[in-house]
Amino acid sequence: MSGMRLVLLLAAAGAACDVKSPAAPGLGSGAALRVIVAAHGVSTVEVLVDRQMVATGLGFGATSDLVSLAPGAHHLLVRPAGSATVAGERWVLVDAGDTATAIAVDSSTVINPYVITDTGKVPAPGHTKLQVVHFAAGAPAIDVWRTQPDYDTLIRVMFPFAYRAASGYLQSTVGTWTIVVSHATTDSIPHAPPDTLLATGDIPIAADEAWTVVLLDGDSTGMQYRLVRDHH
Repeated sequence: MSGMRLVLLLAAAGAACDVKSPAAPGLGSGAALRVIVAAHGVSTVEVLVDRQMVATGLGFGATSDLVSLAPGAHHLLVRPAGSATVAGERWVLVDAGDTATAIAVDSSTVINPYVITDTGKVPAPGHTKLQVVHFAAGAPAIDVWRTQPDYDTLIRVMFPFAYRAASGYLQSTVGTWTIVVSHATTDSIPHAPPDTLLATGDIPIAADEAWTVVLLDGDSTGMQYRLVRDHH
């Protein structure tokens, strides 16, 4: 494992990420937004949606409560807590029944909210979907593997898997998925991961749901992840 530590955070990350918080004043219902902090350059950040403060004091690795929104376009600003800067803003389009996820990353001297793509997130009726996104800036070159409900042998998600890459949504039947992260291999058609840097454990997904595994830096010896629901 080359000094890397296996980190299992499914129960804490999954439960915390999927609980809806009360809507911010003046915000509607039918869609939602969350922010995951992957920025190392500040101690804590605050989040404003449509220029209303919805979260503050979020440190590295933290996931905001869900902010209920009316479907449509919304203004998102992520900045160092207590700052008056307007850098680090963007518009986010959220559809009814969906939850948008923005990853707050360091970008030069500001915090950049990187919104995970939602293309193809809706499963075929009675099916499930899962995607993986890589925001572990300090990780070595990695491969990402999965099992899925209709195929229980580990297969590589995509190759290569660069920092800030997203796999796109993989579709399967209802049931349990797993994700395993290993050091990258040069084998173009590998049959098994060479080692394990991180494993999610079981990820049960219900019919018509889509989820995302967000890979993040851990402590000095590992990686961690957050599991978030995108569509239901």
